[in-house]
Amino acid sequence: MSWDLNDDNFNVKEGGNKVFNGGVAGVVENCSASVTKKADGDHERAPDYKVMVADSEGRTLDIGFWYPDAEVESDADKKRKYGAKLGHVARCFMGQDFKFPQYNSGKEMLDGIMATLRPVAPKVPVRVLTTYGTSMGVKNYPIIRNYPRFIEPMSVNLDDSKLAPSSIDLMERPSADNEQSAVTTTAAASTDDGWD
Repeated sequence: MSWDLNDDNFNVKEGGNKVFNGGVAGVVENCSASVTKKADGDHERAPDYKVMVADSEGRTLDIGFWYPDAEVESDADKKRKYGAKLGHVARCFMGQDFKFPQYNSGKEMLDGIMATLRPVAPKVPVRVLTTYGTSMGVKNYPIIRNYPRFIEPMSVNLDDSKLAPSSIDLMERPSADNEQSAVTTTAAASTDDGWD
């Protein structure tokens, strides 16, 4: 197979690679949402379902959900965290008073909730909280915060909103200077250059 870098497919498009909310972390209003299910051609480690959130420019982020594995099913704390995140998303679209049916398995639960959300999510405008990760996991791009409270319907009055960063949430993009100084400091502290 030959390569022809003169082909227009290899040219960088004007204004390409747009970042959700212009790369600004914080509360993003008037977003739309949809639910997608993993397709046959998707990567094997892709989430089984995604709640896709689009800003006013159509730039998207997603909230991924995998079927709970045996570890999640058997660990009470992991099960609680998984259920809290899934319930938080479901209640955003179905209402805080939504009563969930009983489920016989994690797979049945995720399939059932996503089937319920799929037709409803596009009809409910939402606001989301984005961050640059946490002090324990820094990201170079905005993400939807990965623990509740990170999404709510626009029908919630802004004065009553529960979306607020916590003390571990990073709200500013990490600077290259800070990253470089951390690498330089670590390298300077080491006397073993690994070339011997």
